[in-house]
Amino acid sequence: MYSKLMRNVSELVCITIFTAACATGPVDPENSPLYNIPTGTTLVLHTELIIPADKAAVFIQNGEVKSYRDIDKYYPHCKFEVRTIKQDNQTIQPDTFIIQRSTTEEVVKNTYSLFRQVSMDGGDGPAFIEMNRLMYLASEQQPDVYRLTCGIWAISPHYDQLTLSEIRRTLGKLISLHRPGTQASI
Repeated sequence: MYSKLMRNVSELVCITIFTAACATGPVDPENSPLYNIPTGTTLVLHTELIIPADKAAVFIQNGEVKSYRDIDKYYPHCKFEVRTIKQDNQTIQPDTFIIQRSTTEEVVKNTYSLFRQVSMDGGDGPAFIEMNRLMYLASEQQPDVYRLTCGIWAISPHYDQLTLSEIRRTLGKLISLHRPGTQASI
């Protein structure tokens, strides 16, 4: 009888341990690379952005607007995009945009040609992984605004997507994100 009781207790302990191991705690939206920005989140542009002539985007890093060549791709950066390339500068006015869809992507960037030229052994060098978080935007006042893409280049395949906290630091005071239906920041 005692051994049967001990067997039942040990089975109960094992089941409890396995169940607890599979349980997940709440996801911290601010610091989790797994958090997906919900549909309906609002993106508030607080200052006008100038998209240069013959370009479809402007880049932001550390709260400053920069050209593509001036950003450090190995640090968080964002790209604010429009649908149409124009011959003149385009001004994006301060506005509130609705995030219609948010997703992530990982793009492998092979550096074959660059490393082939400088490598003594003919090796093709490392492949970089561009970790991107894409937010598709909508505004009735500015329908040509397309999306905000925030990302970072990584060499390691184990690098995580940017967290909301990292995206906020990257955007600085230029852009803020708010929970769907509220003015509370997400």
